[in-house]
Amino acid sequence: MISLLDNEGSGNAIKITIQPLPTTTRFRLLRKTSSTFSGWNDSTAVVAYDTTNISAQFMTFIDIENIVDGTTYYYAVYEYNGTTWSLINIKSILAEHTKDSVNDDPFSLVVNRFEAGINYEVSSGKFKSNTPVRLLLSNADVSNHDLPCISIVMESDSFKSGAVNNLMTPDEYLNPDWKESQGYFSSMVVEVSGYASNIDSRNSIRKSIKRIFQSNLDVFSAIGFIDVSWSVSDKEDFKTYGRDLYMTIGRLSFTYLTEVGKRTSQINSVEVEGSTY
Repeated sequence: MISLLDNEGSGNAIKITIQPLPTTTRFRLLRKTSSTFSGWNDSTAVVAYDTTNISAQFMTFIDIENIVDGTTYYYAVYEYNGTTWSLINIKSILAEHTKDSVNDDPFSLVVNRFEAGINYEVSSGKFKSNTPVRLLLSNADVSNHDLPCISIVMESDSFKSGAVNNLMTPDEYLNPDWKESQGYFSSMVVEVSGYASNIDSRNSIRKSIKRIFQSNLDVFSAIGFIDVSWSVSDKEDFKTYGRDLYMTIGRLSFTYLTEVGKRTSQINSVEVEGSTY
């Protein structure tokens, strides 16, 4: 029998939990956009699942074949006991996208912190410049701006570790619904680069971006960044941009929890069938 139907958060996918009867040697799950099924071999229905491998009391799988959000689907489970096919039950569900990001974008947070820090460094006189210091989000923009300038780009964002079924945090009860989350730990590297026309200006930029990093350690910790590290190196480029550039390249790396979540209605009843062996 169908015990539970639920939407997968990514949309266009439905998770189905089946509880086969003890006498079942094969079951077939059919899907239609109407509730009328003519039998286990209904030619107008999609065969969502068909198996003789009855390996557990509860079996869960995901139906993704031609599922379209906004459509109501009906599922009928037929079970075979070695002699006859029987319709056990029919259930329906509206397919929909149910999960959204539950975390703020970490790169945007880093950009905001460095932008505020750069403004303070300039306004307080710690970093002196005869022209406004521009914060750029692309290294390619360097050739179009006066020096000094600073760019922030995301170098990488990669999977680091997860848990069983990617369940990283417990479900949260938000009366009258529950919030479910799935995710993993990700490692991000952000490159903070300073560009100057001379060595003294480069040195000033290096000191400033390091102070900004150091002054935000508590902030990074509060928003959930772990394993935070900082490294910096200097280099020169006298060819790429058609002018002499003295650069300092800072690399901020950290691990953070990235999740998507959905609100789901409280389950008030679940169909479970018991038998005596």
